[in-house]
Formats: sequence, C-alpha cells, structure tokens
Amino acid sequence: MSKKLIYILPEASEKTHMKYNVEFIAALAKERNIDIFLITEKGNNNLTQYQTGTGPLRILKLNLYLLNAFFLGYRKVYIHYSFAGAIFASLNPFFKTYYWNCGLPWNYKRPFLQELYETSAYKLIDHFVTGTDNLAKKYSEVYKFNNTKSVIIPNWIDVNKTLEIKNKTDKVALRSELNIGTNTKVLFFNQRLSERKGAHYIPLILEKVREQFGEDFVCIVTNDGPYKEQLIQELKNKNLFDKVRILGRIPNDKVIEIMSITDVYLLSSEEEGMSHSLMEAFVTQAPAVAFSVGGNYEIYPKEYKEYCVAEKDIQQYIQKVIYLLNDSNSQDVLNFKQGLIDKAVEWDKAKILDIFIEKIWN
Repeated sequence: MSKKLIYILPEASEKTHMKYNVEFIAALAKERNIDIFLITEKGNNNLTQYQTGTGPLRILKLNLYLLNAFFLGYRKVYIHYSFAGAIFASLNPFFKTYYWNCGLPWNYKRPFLQELYETSAYKLIDHFVTGTDNLAKKYSEVYKFNNTKSVIIPNWIDVNKTLEIKNKTDKVALRSELNIGTNTKVLFFNQRLSERKGAHYIPLILEKVREQFGEDFVCIVTNDGPYKEQLIQELKNKNLFDKVRILGRIPNDKVIEIMSITDVYLLSSEEEGMSHSLMEAFVTQAPAVAFSVGGNYEIYPKEYKEYCVAEKDIQQYIQKVIYLLNDSNSQDVLNFKQGLIDKAVEWDKAKILDIFIEKIWN
C-alpha cells in the first residue's frame, strides 16, 4: 500500500522556480510510490491537481479539498510556503502538518496583521520544515516555537541531469550567441533584479573588475525585477552597459548552459534560504562567491567557506571575485571547483527523496 500525502503548493508551474517542487512531487509519486493529493492555487503541469485559484473563493475551495482528502484517508499534509494552507490544514486535529519555509522574513518589516497571520501559522503547525539547522533555529527564535518541532529536509538537485545539460553545451556556439570572445572572462548573475537579491551591487563589482582586467570581461544577467531600469541606468552612467548581457527570464536549462562557461557566479543576495541557484553553480563547477546569509555558509564546503563572505562586506566580496578571475586556471581554483561538486552530490535528488520519506514517515 502506498503512503498518502496531501501536498499544498502555491504555484505548480514548470516555467518558474516552482519547477523543482513539481519535479520532486512527480518523483515522490513515481520513484517512491507516494499517493499525492496535490492542492495548488495556479500553474499548469502534467500532475493531477486540485486548483483553488486566487480569487475570493480560494479559501472555501481549499477547505473543501482538504475535507475531500480527509475522507479519502489522507492524514499527512506537507505545505510549501502557503500560510493559508498551513493554518486551515492545522485546524483539522486528525491531520499532521509539515510547513516548509526557507527565507529571511524577519529582515523586512511587515504590516502588523500580516505578522500576526504568519505567526499564527507557525504556532498551529505540527512541524516546521526548512533546509538547514541554523535556519531552523532562527525561525524558532523569531516565531517563538520550540525548535524540537523543526525538521531538516534540504533542497535537492538532479546532479546527473544537470551534468548532462552542462556536458552537452556547445560552449563555442554559446559564446558566439552571446557575443562573448573565446578568452573573455564571464561573470553570471541569476537572481531577481532587486536590492534584496543584490542587483544593486553589480555596477560596483564590474567597475572593480574593469580596473583589474580592462575590457576583457562580460557579465550575464538573467531574470527581471523592480531594480532593472535603475540597474541599466547605473551601468550606462559607469560606461559598463556594453559589458553586460541582460537576458531577462530564461529556461532553467539555459541557466545551466551559461553556468558551463562561467568563471565566477555572483550570488550577492542579501536574502537567501537554501539557494537552488547556488547548488546549480556547485554542480556545474561555476566558482561562486556569496554573502553569508540564510543557509549559504552552511552549504559551502568547509575548506572553501572563505568564498562565503560576511553579509554586505562588498569589498571582501569583490576581492574574492577578482582572485577567482585572475587565477581561474590555478590549482587552488581547480580544487575549489572539485570541492563544489563533491559537496553538491550530498543534495542529489535520490538522497533527498529518501530523507523526505524518513522525516515525514519516521
């Protein structure tokens, strides 16, 4: 008999960052024989799902679906980010609820009612789930629940699939497509274009890179966001706009391809949980420099935590970027690259599937 699980996911689209959740749910069903009752708000995919929509009837539909699942024999509920899902599922005393969150919400002031609403969710759930030990401790401190109710389930990555995409990439053709010279240094920023995600640091980083390497570098920037127009203007003001390729939103496979030609991956974000993009950089061996926020420091290989610098210490950050660009073929950097992929295999999909089942059905 298969295990039964209600899985609540705000968005189940394969065209957004939620694609990882869609793939994980599919793997739970097909590779671990979990009977999934999927409740979503929106998003199209090949999974069977019960969709609430985002309108005024959303809460009513959510509760009807939960009731339906209860009568079908489901008793465990795993909720990804949805506070409404966490609250209403927890009101049923026969459900055991697991709520996942992996951000830094305490860094940003929220309206009183929103704080009250979210705090209520943390009080009601049976188990809080996140990606690293330090994040779990911080959530329990901020939202005042006992850390014994925390469950650590790391994010995951399909190592073999990622490597397959990387190895199939025609690097010469990709450089030509992006108008990048054969020996030109490549930096890559793949975050939402906002200050929270560190987009405002890009011009300063590139200005210092130009001082060291002249014009022989390019920075690829993907995604969109509220800082985009200001970023473009700042790049123009510093005469750096022609050194940047702003590509907007691109498919995840294309992200992996770009990482295969990346000399330094820029994760200058001031808000991270357990970053999927950092894990992708590790697998593709794109040397990554990050700020020590969220779960970043915990997931770096212990021998190379120097590349996860103190939060907002942009001068130290830039020093690490320049070192990696300058010594990209040195044995030290080659060892760093190997250390990244050796660390990344700890989060391979098969391993995290087993951890998930162990933690939810222990």
